Amino acid sequence: MTGSAPAQWAISAIGLAWLVLFSAFFLTFDLPNNRPVTRWQVWEAMPATLMNAVWPLPVADAPPAGWKFFPQRLPAILTAVAILIAAIGYGSLFLRRLQLAAEMNRCEQLAFAGGIGLSLWSLMTLGLGLVGALHPSLVWILCGIGIAAAIWSARTSLCEATLVTGSPSRLLQGMILALAGILMWSMVLGAATPQTDFDVLAYHLNGPKEWFQQGRITFLPHNVYTSFPFLTEMLLLSGMTALGDWHAGALAGQIVLMTFAPLTALGVFAAGRRWFNSTAGWLAALVWLTTPWTYRISIIAYAEGGFSFYLAASFFAVCRCATATQHRLAWFLITGFLAGSAMACKYPGLISVVLPIGLGLAVVLIRQRTSLTLIGKSAAIYGLGVLIAVGPWLLKNTLETGNPVYPLAYSVFGGRDLDDELHAKWSHGHAAKTYNSLSSRAADLVRKFTDVIANNDWHSPLLYGLAPLSLWWMSRRGWLAAAWLYLGWLFLTWFVLTHHIDRFWIPMIPIVSLLAGAGAATLAQPFVRWVAGVIIAALIGFNLTISLLIGGYNSGLTDLHVADRIAANAMTPELRWLNEEWLAGRLPADFKLLCVGEAATFHTRFPVVYNAVFDQCLLEEWCAAGPGPDFPLRSADEIRTTLREHGVTHVFIDWQWIATYREPGNYGYTDFVNPRRIRSLQDLGILGLQLPLPPELAFASLTDQRAQSLETWAPELIVRRNGEPAYRAAQVFPVQ
Repeated sequence: MTGSAPAQWAISAIGLAWLVLFSAFFLTFDLPNNRPVTRWQVWEAMPATLMNAVWPLPVADAPPAGWKFFPQRLPAILTAVAILIAAIGYGSLFLRRLQLAAEMNRCEQLAFAGGIGLSLWSLMTLGLGLVGALHPSLVWILCGIGIAAAIWSARTSLCEATLVTGSPSRLLQGMILALAGILMWSMVLGAATPQTDFDVLAYHLNGPKEWFQQGRITFLPHNVYTSFPFLTEMLLLSGMTALGDWHAGALAGQIVLMTFAPLTALGVFAAGRRWFNSTAGWLAALVWLTTPWTYRISIIAYAEGGFSFYLAASFFAVCRCATATQHRLAWFLITGFLAGSAMACKYPGLISVVLPIGLGLAVVLIRQRTSLTLIGKSAAIYGLGVLIAVGPWLLKNTLETGNPVYPLAYSVFGGRDLDDELHAKWSHGHAAKTYNSLSSRAADLVRKFTDVIANNDWHSPLLYGLAPLSLWWMSRRGWLAAAWLYLGWLFLTWFVLTHHIDRFWIPMIPIVSLLAGAGAATLAQPFVRWVAGVIIAALIGFNLTISLLIGGYNSGLTDLHVADRIAANAMTPELRWLNEEWLAGRLPADFKLLCVGEAATFHTRFPVVYNAVFDQCLLEEWCAAGPGPDFPLRSADEIRTTLREHGVTHVFIDWQWIATYREPGNYGYTDFVNPRRIRSLQDLGILGLQLPLPPELAFASLTDQRAQSLETWAPELIVRRNGEPAYRAAQVFPVQ
């Protein structure tokens, strides 16, 4: 940033005015996922919420909690720490082998080594799983080797001096570190909490649980999501394997996933310090850590935490390639590896990271007037890095399904267990939004732009309240142009190519945080700095309140046994009842449940068979004489034999989920499953009378839309309860 003192004062004043105006604009929105709550109500709740977080008030009938329950979490925490240190060790060896460690300061070394190492650890877990070697002893041997490598790397660390300017006061550094420490502690406890999110229970955790139980990684035809690249889910599986228990090990894996948040903070800090000044780096890390989305993706086992890190690390790496004077091909290799790791977290990484980062490398080389030979060699090295990271997942899918990007690109590669109907269902459920006219597209573009910058429950006003101020750094306009262009690419591809789920734009946040840190550093004049500091502190308090109130279930120091029961409330009530009956020993020893319509079965302690909504319905596959809802049933002996072969003793029909899937605009569900079909199976003597579920679990209130749908599709489910319309939410039938 350049200019005379009056000019700098004017810049600071304009920046402060923008921060105030944007914050006021931000606060005009309510919380779209938690209506009718408004952001002004969050302000009203802030003092009590923050005070209660520091000094909890006694609550009547509160679950037992306190430090005496902390030892329950120690196995998971210590296992996660061991895996993280081992991963850093492997990442450090990778950097040293490429002779890049000496070109990084300590923060950069730790951020890059941590991210690279976690990707390598994920690939090791994949390798063990594919050969059927998911044994605790092997995981701990690999862990021991990695920890030894980390210790050796720490003792022989090479650190190139880095020019640091504009260092903030020790008071500010101390305050940021203290707040970061508190946030990290809260995130650790949140990550060590049993999960309640549907997607997590249906596949992020459910797939690793199944692989752990069968001792190897195989194709799961009933859960299409488990054929995605599963970098982050392998970290969950490694926790399960290390502890020899899918339930306790999941907590360890979740804590490992949480560490992507501090690694990303280190990355944006290092990038801000290198490109702008130390103050920008500190403030960028602060903005990232205090964003409610960061808290949310750290305590819920989504893939977005890892994806966000690898996107930011890839961008940082490609910018380092532009200034590297030594070992440039090595920089291209790790840039490709980091970009490939983003794709190994989620398929969209191809569009969001691999392609734009590769294009960025090409622009760097062309601007430096590199020869065509070297450009080709650099592209090959970059591609090699990508393939090392994501190639094993593509090869696994090719061998298992014939389609490297299964279940995508069905029209090109086909795919095992897919057909035109399932492909159309998948495409409809994940298609980008269509528009009737150019004006409607433009109007929605404005709405979605507003959503991305302000109108979201877990957004932070600091992101776009500060990021535009980074444009004053004229001396860094090359980096700024790259960052803003990249943000434009991420937004447009999200708008054009996806179905506009908010989680899909989360990976933008680290880049915006970096720009916000740089923008905050422009508020340098004393008076402006103090006023802005008060505003920023208040907005951080707002963010913390949002995180605590609606960031996700965090059991804190609650008795883990009680936390398990609380998390089980996320299950379908009837499924939860069966779980309790099983744990109480009131179900047969050979009890095994076929779930129809329900896929979030991670918390079930009894054997279960299920299918995801985008897979072939198992009830239809096992009972129908042919495809389509009008085909007759197979013979009773054939159906009974099939159920016996799979060990199924009971059938659970989740009518509530099936009705939800059948609603207009939803994913849809096969017409084969309806109450009349169940009655036919009873008439054949295959299913017996439904189990007497508790009445309070067997009914749910109807919406008008649901009632209208059920009147035509399944009138048998509609009942009257206390004079009000309701329907049977679920039924359980024994197999005769």
